[in-house]
Amino acid sequence: MWVNHAPGALALATAMAFVTLGSPDGARTPSRTDSPEVRLSITATMEDGEPVGAAESFPADVGEVYAVLEVENAPGETFGVVFGVLGSASLVEVRVQGDPDRQWAAMVIPSEATGEWSVAVVHDGETLTTKLFTVGS
Repeated sequence: MWVNHAPGALALATAMAFVTLGSPDGARTPSRTDSPEVRLSITATMEDGEPVGAAESFPADVGEVYAVLEVENAPGETFGVVFGVLGSASLVEVRVQGDPDRQWAAMVIPSEATGEWSVAVVHDGETLTTKLFTVGS
C-alpha cells in the first residue's frame, strides 16, 4: 500500500509492473539537453514537509517510510518511484514542479513485511538511482 504526500503529485500504484513514462497522450517526452539530476534518500520521519534524517535500516514496526527525491533540471517531468520487496513492487508517480524541487512518496510497511527493500527512481524508461533499506532485523 502506498501514500503520496507530495503537493501536486500524481499517484498511481500497481503490483509487479513497470511502465514507460511519457506524456498523457502516449507520446514520448522530448529529450532534454540537461539530464535530470536526482538524489534519493529514505527516511521514516517527515516534519512540516521536510525529511528528518536518512537511514538504511528501520524497525519492523516502522509503519511508513518515505522516499525523498531532490530533483534538478526536470521541471514538469514525471518520475516513477518503485518500492520493491520479496519479488513484488509498487509504483508511485510524482511530478516535479520547480527547479530544483523536492518530491516524496511514502510506502506503508506492514510489520510482517520484514527484509530487504529497494526503492528505484525511473524516468523515460531508465532507472536513475536505487537505494536499498532493511525493515526488521
